[in-house]
Amino acid sequence: KNATGKHNGTSTMRGDNHQRRLGRRTRRNGKQTMRMANASAAATSSSAAFSASGASLDRSLQGFGSNPLDFLVPEPKPCPLGFICSSFTDDVYPCKLVQDKAYTLFDFGGIHSGMYCPENKTTFVNCPVGHYCPDPSTKLPCPSGYFCPHKTAVPEQKCKDCPEQSTKMARAKWGDDLMIALACFLIIVYFAFLWSHWYGKRKARLRAMEERFLSADREKAIKQRERARLARIRPRLEEIAERIDAEIQKQKCNSSHAR
Repeated sequence: KNATGKHNGTSTMRGDNHQRRLGRRTRRNGKQTMRMANASAAATSSSAAFSASGASLDRSLQGFGSNPLDFLVPEPKPCPLGFICSSFTDDVYPCKLVQDKAYTLFDFGGIHSGMYCPENKTTFVNCPVGHYCPDPSTKLPCPSGYFCPHKTAVPEQKCKDCPEQSTKMARAKWGDDLMIALACFLIIVYFAFLWSHWYGKRKARLRAMEERFLSADREKAIKQRERARLARIRPRLEEIAERIDAEIQKQKCNSSHAR
């Protein structure tokens, strides 16, 4: 009986311990589930808030065009004709005043002559070809009979065949004929120079050959002259040789008799 009672008590204690472990595990799982639910709810709320803020930002940027950053750059104001407008401030300067200041105050001369200030520009612009600009706010077409290159203030370069607002200088009608005649003349001069150069070299070669042949004939004539002279003096030389031999023989005979 005592053994049976001890066994029953041990089994009961083991069951209680198992129940307590199950209870602790259940409570721990419940806490984890609650934390996960709270985190999910916080993420959902933050996402909804971010979406709401993005939607409000989109609504607030709808008035700035396709680029949302356009509101950071101020819209440039139109600049009137004959004025220079600063790109950083709202200052506007009359081009005529700037031109006069450069001429009188800074002694730059007519540096701005033949320039004008079109609309929506921040600086002077050269008057284009075919136009003239008497002042910074006026651009007029070049009249017929004149040619106006870049930066023309007053038409001064005459061009008889130039129409109004001509962009290139017209040549006179006789200019083409003169250019053709000049080209033909230069071609003739060039070929004449080539021919004279070739003829001079050929003549020099012929002269060198002639001198070489003449020198050979001259040398041959000199040799023939020397042979003829030797032929003329040979008998006299032979006679002189015979006398010398006779004199030698005579001296030998005298010496032999003297002994």
